[in-house]
Amino acid sequence: MGLNASEQELLSKYNEALDLYKRREWQAALDGFNSALQIDPGDGPTRVYIGRCEAYLKEPPGEDWDGVFEMKTK
Repeated sequence: MGLNASEQELLSKYNEALDLYKRREWQAALDGFNSALQIDPGDGPTRVYIGRCEAYLKEPPGEDWDGVFEMKTK
């Protein structure tokens, strides 16, 4: 069973935003993840990356960042 049009659009926007995230383009990635969230407000992975983008906008990782998110609090 394939993806419906809404799921395909969500996946496309999510992947575009994830690519921006990996390139350290936090605001553009955040905008993309928010766009994906409008398609499916309950999408967990999208919500996780929105939080990470917001955190990195406030405190960017070092130049040696390898894409791994390190939690600062529990």
